[in-house]
Amino acid sequence: MMVVVIVCLLIVLAFCSIFESSFSSLNIIRIKKMMESKNNNAKIVYNLYQNYSEVITTILVINCIASVLVSSLAVYYFSNLYGDECVGIVTIILTVIILIFTEIIPKILGREYSENFALKLAFILSFLVKLFTPINKIIGKFEKKVKNDHKVTATTDELVEIVKTIKEEGVIEEKESAFIQKAVLLKKLKVQNVMVNKESVSYLYDTDSSLKVKKCIFRDNHDRIPIITKDNKIVGILYEVDLLDEILDNGTISIKKSMKEPICISKSTNLASCLELLHSARAHMALVTDRYNNFLGIVTVEDIINELMKS
Repeated sequence: MMVVVIVCLLIVLAFCSIFESSFSSLNIIRIKKMMESKNNNAKIVYNLYQNYSEVITTILVINCIASVLVSSLAVYYFSNLYGDECVGIVTIILTVIILIFTEIIPKILGREYSENFALKLAFILSFLVKLFTPINKIIGKFEKKVKNDHKVTATTDELVEIVKTIKEEGVIEEKESAFIQKAVLLKKLKVQNVMVNKESVSYLYDTDSSLKVKKCIFRDNHDRIPIITKDNKIVGILYEVDLLDEILDNGTISIKKSMKEPICISKSTNLASCLELLHSARAHMALVTDRYNNFLGIVTVEDIINELMKS
Protein backbone atom coordinates (compact mmCIF):
# COMPACT_ATOMS: atom_id res chain seq x y z
CA MET A 1 0.00 0.00 0.00
CA MET A 2 2.78 2.42 0.93
CA VAL A 3 4.56 1.72 -2.37
CA VAL A 4 1.36 2.61 -4.28
CA VAL A 5 1.14 5.93 -2.39
CA ILE A 6 4.81 6.70 -3.20
CA VAL A 7 4.27 5.89 -6.88
CA CYS A 8 1.15 8.10 -6.94
CA LEU A 9 3.13 10.97 -5.41
CA LEU A 10 5.84 10.54 -8.06
CA ILE A 11 3.13 10.73 -10.76
CA VAL A 12 1.85 13.92 -9.15
CA LEU A 13 5.38 15.38 -9.30
CA ALA A 14 5.66 14.40 -12.96
CA PHE A 15 2.35 16.13 -13.78
CA CYS A 16 3.46 19.24 -11.89
CA SER A 17 6.53 19.42 -14.12
CA ILE A 18 4.38 18.93 -17.23
CA PHE A 19 1.99 21.69 -16.08
CA GLU A 20 4.83 24.10 -15.38
CA SER A 21 6.72 23.43 -18.61
CA SER A 22 3.67 23.44 -20.89
CA PHE A 23 2.32 26.75 -19.56
CA SER A 24 5.70 28.46 -19.66
CA SER A 25 6.14 27.35 -23.32
CA LEU A 26 2.58 28.05 -24.41
CA ASN A 27 1.85 29.94 -27.65
CA ILE A 28 -0.94 32.12 -26.28
CA ILE A 29 -1.66 33.64 -29.72
CA ARG A 30 -2.58 30.22 -31.10
CA ILE A 31 -4.62 29.45 -27.99
CA LYS A 32 -6.52 32.72 -28.46
CA LYS A 33 -7.32 31.78 -32.06
CA MET A 34 -8.62 28.39 -30.86
CA MET A 35 -10.72 30.19 -28.24
CA GLU A 36 -12.25 32.38 -30.97
CA SER A 37 -13.16 29.12 -32.77
CA LYS A 38 -15.36 28.16 -29.77
CA ASN A 39 -12.87 25.71 -28.25
CA ASN A 40 -13.95 25.48 -24.58
CA ASN A 41 -10.67 24.00 -23.35
CA ALA A 42 -8.77 26.79 -25.10
CA LYS A 43 -10.93 29.31 -23.22
CA ILE A 44 -10.00 27.67 -19.89
CA VAL A 45 -6.30 27.67 -20.87
CA TYR A 46 -6.47 31.34 -21.89
CA ASN A 47 -8.09 32.32 -18.58
CA LEU A 48 -5.47 30.34 -16.67
CA TYR A 49 -2.69 32.04 -18.66
CA GLN A 50 -4.16 35.43 -17.79
CA ASN A 51 -3.72 34.46 -14.13
CA TYR A 52 -0.29 32.89 -14.59
CA SER A 53 0.90 33.82 -11.09
CA GLU A 54 -1.93 31.80 -9.51
CA VAL A 55 -1.23 28.87 -11.83
CA ILE A 56 2.49 28.75 -11.05
CA THR A 57 1.84 29.19 -7.31
CA THR A 58 -0.60 26.27 -7.32
CA ILE A 59 1.86 24.06 -9.21
CA LEU A 60 4.75 24.93 -6.88
CA VAL A 61 2.67 24.34 -3.72
CA ILE A 62 1.53 20.90 -4.93
CA ASN A 63 5.08 20.10 -6.04
CA CYS A 64 6.47 21.07 -2.66
CA ILE A 65 3.89 19.02 -0.72
CA ALA A 66 4.37 15.96 -2.95
CA SER A 67 8.19 16.20 -2.76
CA VAL A 68 8.22 16.33 1.03
CA LEU A 69 5.72 13.48 1.32
CA VAL A 70 7.42 11.17 -1.17
CA SER A 71 10.82 11.66 0.49
CA SER A 72 9.50 11.18 4.01
CA LEU A 73 7.32 8.17 3.19
CA ALA A 74 10.01 6.46 1.11
CA VAL A 75 12.65 6.81 3.85
CA TYR A 76 10.15 5.78 6.56
CA TYR A 77 8.87 2.73 4.65
CA PHE A 78 12.21 1.32 3.48
CA SER A 79 14.01 2.03 6.75
CA ASN A 80 11.34 0.03 8.61
CA LEU A 81 11.57 -2.72 6.02
CA TYR A 82 15.37 -2.99 5.65
CA GLY A 83 16.74 -1.00 8.55
CA ASP A 84 18.42 2.42 8.84
CA GLU A 85 21.39 1.21 6.79
CA CYS A 86 19.37 1.50 3.57
CA VAL A 87 18.51 5.21 4.05
CA GLY A 88 21.52 6.40 2.01
CA ILE A 89 20.80 4.03 -0.89
CA VAL A 90 17.08 4.85 -0.84
CA THR A 91 17.89 8.60 -0.93
CA ILE A 92 20.23 8.17 -3.92
CA ILE A 93 17.76 5.98 -5.87
CA LEU A 94 14.85 8.29 -5.06
CA THR A 95 16.85 11.35 -6.14
CA VAL A 96 17.69 9.73 -9.50
CA ILE A 97 14.05 8.71 -10.04
CA ILE A 98 12.75 12.19 -9.17
CA LEU A 99 15.35 13.90 -11.35
CA ILE A 100 14.82 11.75 -14.45
CA PHE A 101 11.16 10.71 -14.29
CA THR A 102 9.51 13.67 -12.54
CA GLU A 103 11.70 16.56 -13.73
CA ILE A 104 13.73 16.08 -16.92
CA ILE A 105 11.47 13.83 -19.02
CA PRO A 106 8.13 15.50 -18.06
CA LYS A 107 9.53 18.99 -18.67
CA ILE A 108 10.85 17.99 -22.10
CA LEU A 109 7.46 16.50 -23.00
CA GLY A 110 5.63 19.52 -21.58
CA ARG A 111 7.74 21.90 -23.65
CA GLU A 112 7.47 19.93 -26.91
CA TYR A 113 3.73 19.27 -26.62
CA SER A 114 2.74 22.33 -24.61
CA GLU A 115 -0.59 22.99 -26.37
CA ASN A 116 -1.73 19.35 -26.23
CA PHE A 117 -1.01 19.01 -22.52
CA ALA A 118 -2.41 22.44 -21.67
CA LEU A 119 -5.69 21.75 -23.51
CA LYS A 120 -6.14 18.22 -22.17
CA LEU A 121 -5.26 19.06 -18.57
CA ALA A 122 -6.86 22.51 -18.44
CA PHE A 123 -9.91 21.41 -16.43
CA ILE A 124 -7.80 19.64 -13.79
CA LEU A 125 -5.47 22.62 -13.39
CA SER A 126 -8.42 25.02 -13.21
CA PHE A 127 -9.91 22.94 -10.38
CA LEU A 128 -6.59 22.87 -8.51
CA VAL A 129 -6.16 26.66 -8.84
CA LYS A 130 -9.62 27.15 -7.30
CA LEU A 131 -8.79 24.63 -4.56
CA PHE A 132 -5.68 26.59 -3.56
CA THR A 133 -7.37 30.00 -3.80
CA PRO A 134 -6.58 31.01 -0.16
CA ILE A 135 -2.83 30.41 -0.67
CA ASN A 136 -2.90 32.12 -4.06
CA LYS A 137 -4.51 35.23 -2.52
CA ILE A 138 -1.80 35.44 0.15
CA ILE A 139 0.95 35.09 -2.45
CA GLY A 140 -0.89 37.59 -4.67
CA LYS A 141 -0.82 40.26 -1.93
CA PHE A 142 2.92 39.74 -1.50
CA GLU A 143 3.42 39.93 -5.26
CA LYS A 144 1.60 43.29 -5.42
CA LYS A 145 3.91 44.73 -2.77
CA VAL A 146 7.09 43.72 -4.58
CA LYS A 147 5.79 44.27 -8.14
CA ASN A 148 7.96 46.51 -10.33
CA ASP A 149 5.49 48.81 -12.11
CA HIS A 150 8.28 50.37 -14.18
CA LYS A 151 9.52 47.09 -15.61
CA VAL A 152 9.56 46.99 -19.42
CA THR A 153 7.77 43.80 -20.47
CA ALA A 154 9.17 43.68 -24.01
CA THR A 155 11.70 45.72 -25.93
CA THR A 156 11.40 46.51 -29.64
CA ASP A 157 13.92 43.79 -30.52
CA GLU A 158 12.04 41.26 -28.38
CA LEU A 159 8.77 42.11 -30.15
CA VAL A 160 10.45 41.52 -33.51
CA GLU A 161 11.68 38.12 -32.29
CA ILE A 162 8.14 37.27 -31.12
CA VAL A 163 6.78 38.07 -34.58
CA LYS A 164 9.50 35.95 -36.21
CA THR A 165 8.65 33.05 -33.90
CA ILE A 166 4.91 33.08 -34.59
CA LYS A 167 5.65 33.29 -38.33
CA GLU A 168 7.88 30.20 -38.10
CA GLU A 169 5.13 28.40 -36.23
CA GLY A 170 2.65 29.13 -39.01
CA VAL A 171 0.38 31.52 -37.12
CA ILE A 172 0.95 34.32 -39.66
CA GLU A 173 2.29 34.38 -43.21
CA GLU A 174 5.72 35.65 -44.22
CA LYS A 175 4.43 38.88 -45.79
CA GLU A 176 2.38 39.66 -42.70
CA SER A 177 5.41 38.97 -40.52
CA ALA A 178 7.60 41.32 -42.56
CA PHE A 179 4.97 44.06 -42.39
CA ILE A 180 4.55 43.76 -38.59
CA GLN A 181 8.31 43.74 -38.05
CA LYS A 182 8.63 46.92 -40.11
CA ALA A 183 5.82 48.54 -38.13
CA VAL A 184 7.51 47.66 -34.85
CA LEU A 185 10.79 49.07 -36.12
CA LEU A 186 9.30 52.43 -37.15
CA LYS A 187 10.77 53.93 -33.99
CA LYS A 188 14.24 52.92 -35.14
CA LEU A 189 13.90 54.27 -38.67
CA LYS A 190 14.41 58.01 -39.16
CA VAL A 191 12.81 60.52 -41.51
CA GLN A 192 16.14 60.80 -43.34
CA ASN A 193 15.76 57.14 -44.36
CA VAL A 194 12.65 57.80 -46.46
CA MET A 195 12.58 61.55 -47.20
CA VAL A 196 12.76 63.04 -50.70
CA ASN A 197 15.73 65.41 -50.86
CA LYS A 198 15.34 69.06 -51.86
CA GLU A 199 17.03 68.42 -55.23
CA SER A 200 14.15 66.13 -56.25
CA VAL A 201 11.36 68.37 -54.90
CA SER A 202 9.37 71.04 -56.75
CA TYR A 203 9.37 74.22 -54.66
CA LEU A 204 8.89 77.94 -55.12
CA TYR A 205 10.42 81.07 -53.63
CA ASP A 206 8.19 83.47 -51.74
CA THR A 207 9.07 86.18 -54.30
CA ASP A 208 8.07 84.15 -57.39
CA SER A 209 5.49 85.58 -59.76
CA SER A 210 1.94 84.40 -60.36
CA LEU A 211 2.96 83.09 -63.78
CA LYS A 212 5.74 80.97 -62.27
CA VAL A 213 3.33 79.48 -59.73
CA LYS A 214 0.93 78.43 -62.52
CA LYS A 215 3.76 76.97 -64.60
CA CYS A 216 4.96 74.96 -61.60
CA ILE A 217 1.46 73.60 -60.98
CA PHE A 218 0.84 72.66 -64.63
CA ARG A 219 4.36 71.30 -65.18
CA ASP A 220 4.78 69.12 -62.11
CA ASN A 221 1.13 68.36 -61.32
CA HIS A 222 1.74 68.58 -57.54
CA ASP A 223 -1.07 69.60 -55.20
CA ARG A 224 1.34 70.81 -52.47
CA ILE A 225 4.29 73.10 -53.08
CA PRO A 226 6.83 74.13 -50.42
CA ILE A 227 7.61 77.85 -50.26
CA ILE A 228 11.08 79.01 -49.23
CA THR A 229 13.08 82.22 -49.12
CA LYS A 230 16.12 82.94 -51.26
CA ASP A 231 18.32 81.94 -48.32
CA ASN A 232 16.57 78.51 -48.15
CA LYS A 233 14.34 79.12 -45.11
CA ILE A 234 10.90 77.51 -44.93
CA VAL A 235 8.07 80.06 -44.84
CA GLY A 236 4.98 78.14 -45.92
CA ILE A 237 3.25 75.65 -48.18
CA LEU A 238 0.96 76.27 -51.15
CA TYR A 239 -2.09 74.07 -51.77
CA GLU A 240 -3.35 73.77 -55.34
CA VAL A 241 -6.94 73.40 -54.14
CA ASP A 242 -6.77 76.94 -52.67
CA LEU A 243 -5.76 78.35 -56.06
CA LEU A 244 -8.47 76.83 -58.26
CA ASP A 245 -10.43 80.05 -58.66
CA GLU A 246 -7.34 82.04 -59.72
CA ILE A 247 -6.24 79.28 -62.10
CA LEU A 248 -9.68 78.87 -63.73
CA ASP A 249 -10.28 82.64 -63.99
CA ASN A 250 -6.69 83.29 -65.05
CA GLY A 251 -6.35 85.55 -62.03
CA THR A 252 -3.26 86.71 -60.18
CA ILE A 253 -1.83 84.44 -57.48
CA SER A 254 -0.15 85.96 -54.45
CA ILE A 255 2.14 83.41 -52.78
CA LYS A 256 2.35 85.27 -49.47
CA LYS A 257 -1.44 85.60 -49.22
CA SER A 258 -2.24 82.06 -50.35
CA MET A 259 0.41 79.99 -48.53
CA LYS A 260 -0.43 78.15 -45.29
CA GLU A 261 1.56 77.28 -42.20
CA PRO A 262 3.67 74.18 -42.98
CA ILE A 263 4.30 71.13 -40.83
CA CYS A 264 8.05 71.01 -40.28
CA ILE A 265 10.00 68.06 -38.95
CA SER A 266 13.62 67.18 -38.29
CA LYS A 267 15.34 64.53 -40.39
CA SER A 268 16.37 62.74 -37.17
CA THR A 269 12.73 62.24 -36.08
CA ASN A 270 11.70 58.58 -36.02
CA LEU A 271 9.03 57.46 -38.48
CA ALA A 272 6.57 56.48 -35.76
CA SER A 273 6.56 60.04 -34.38
CA CYS A 274 6.40 61.48 -37.89
CA LEU A 275 3.38 59.33 -38.78
CA GLU A 276 1.67 60.29 -35.52
CA LEU A 277 2.31 64.00 -36.21
CA LEU A 278 0.89 63.78 -39.74
CA HIS A 279 -2.12 61.83 -38.51
CA SER A 280 -2.95 64.27 -35.70
CA ALA A 281 -2.59 67.24 -38.10
CA ARG A 282 -4.63 65.41 -40.77
CA ALA A 283 -1.82 66.19 -43.16
CA HIS A 284 -0.29 64.28 -46.04
CA MET A 285 3.15 65.85 -46.14
CA ALA A 286 5.74 67.40 -43.80
CA LEU A 287 8.69 69.61 -44.74
CA VAL A 288 12.06 68.39 -43.48
CA THR A 289 14.30 71.08 -41.98
CA ASP A 290 17.50 71.36 -39.98
CA ARG A 291 17.90 73.21 -36.69
CA TYR A 292 18.20 76.54 -38.54
CA ASN A 293 14.93 76.03 -40.47
CA ASN A 294 16.79 75.33 -43.72
CA PHE A 295 14.76 73.35 -46.25
CA LEU A 296 16.13 69.81 -46.74
CA GLY A 297 13.28 67.97 -48.43
CA ILE A 298 9.86 66.46 -47.83
CA VAL A 299 8.38 63.32 -46.27
CA THR A 300 4.89 62.01 -47.03
CA VAL A 301 2.59 59.37 -45.62
CA GLU A 302 3.17 57.39 -48.84
CA ASP A 303 6.92 57.40 -48.22
CA ILE A 304 6.37 55.83 -44.79
CA ILE A 305 3.82 53.29 -46.11
CA ASN A 306 6.19 52.32 -48.93
CA GLU A 307 8.92 51.69 -46.37
CA LEU A 308 6.51 49.44 -44.47
CA MET A 309 5.55 47.54 -47.61
CA LYS A 310 9.13 46.76 -48.64
CA SER A 311 9.76 43.00 -48.48
